[in-house]
Amino acid sequence: SQSLARIDKVINKLGRLPGKVAITRQTLKVEPFVQALLRRLKPRLADIRLIQRMEPGLTVNMDPDMLERMLENLIVNASEAVAPQGEITISASRMGGGIAITVADDGPGLTEEFVKDRLFKPFQTTKPTGTGIGLWHVKNMAQQVGARVLLDNRRTRGAAFTIVFPDEELKNRSEAELG
Repeated sequence: SQSLARIDKVINKLGRLPGKVAITRQTLKVEPFVQALLRRLKPRLADIRLIQRMEPGLTVNMDPDMLERMLENLIVNASEAVAPQGEITISASRMGGGIAITVADDGPGLTEEFVKDRLFKPFQTTKPTGTGIGLWHVKNMAQQVGARVLLDNRRTRGAAFTIVFPDEELKNRSEAELG
């Protein structure tokens, strides 16, 4: 029955995988968006210490459903990587001409072999009950919107995944100055 449940879970996730779909972009305020997502995920994060480090006033021009799915995948992965009473830090800041949102955990981190050979590939996981679709999903959605996904693998101190979105405000200012 556990195998069938896992198969059902994989099929359900595959049905929701991002294809080349129409993206409905809107300007989203990062801090309130993340806080609303964390409130929704609160039951799952009850035994975890959450730290938020949000630079005020940051916005991204993004499809809200895609942003929610990307961040939810990273937060759920982090919650599964940490021990009870573990720690997850969610931060947002300007980074290299973009807006970076980072989800970092204090879990065991990823092995070098996994990072080198299997990271962001479908059906690759380090968890006994995982499907291996979440990070692949995040990377595909990021590529669709012109964002990058970075990993800071801090072996024995956890992993930090960062999504760097283009800074539309900076881009628009630069285009106006050139135009």
